[in-house]
Amino acid sequence: MTQPTTAVNPEEARLALLSAVRSLSVGDQISLAIAVTGMAQDKVAPTSHISNSLAGAAQMTDHWAYKRIIAMGALAVPWILEELAQQPDHWFVALSQLTGASPVHPESRGRIPQMTASWLYWGRQAGHII
Repeated sequence: MTQPTTAVNPEEARLALLSAVRSLSVGDQISLAIAVTGMAQDKVAPTSHISNSLAGAAQMTDHWAYKRIIAMGALAVPWILEELAQQPDHWFVALSQLTGASPVHPESRGRIPQMTASWLYWGRQAGHII
């Protein structure tokens, strides 16, 4: 005997998911958002040469999870720096928005490794990285 299927209300499902996410600690929310952003980036730009392009940066910064991380405020900075240290990517806009800092030298702009090094140095100096 088959069970009758019930239609899932998309809005109810969305609200249930948001409720579940909000019940997580801030650190777990950030970890989840970073993981989701990474998964979404893989779907949008499956090759590294695209994800490291300006188009890849725009796709990442427009993503809902990225915006959610920015909405978390300064609490997100250590986790973003940790993610940046492990996998350099376009977190620079979020870091600038959250900290007001701009440690990247003009000649390094657009160069992910140099930009990453500048932000990680800044993070160590500011006490966000041990």
